[in-house]
Amino acid sequence: MSPTGIFQQFVNAINSHDVKSLTALMTADHVFVDSLGNRAQSATSMEAGWRGYFGMCPDYWIRTEDVIPEGATVLAAGKQVGL
Repeated sequence: MSPTGIFQQFVNAINSHDVKSLTALMTADHVFVDSLGNRAQSATSMEAGWRGYFGMCPDYWIRTEDVIPEGATVLAAGKQVGL
């Protein structure tokens, strides 16, 4: 599957709050960096993080407006709701 297709699976899993699918999409060396620069590594830590986040923000979802792929990298811009 293309990087854009994988990215879209992430978006779909986030919007449906499907933590199991999010975890399955993460690679062994997955690193998440938030807007404050905090880093979380591994699917296990991210699984707990997403469960907690969706619990705090049950209406959270994202909408991508622009998706720009380049090689294995995908840049996306859009909006988030439910914070």
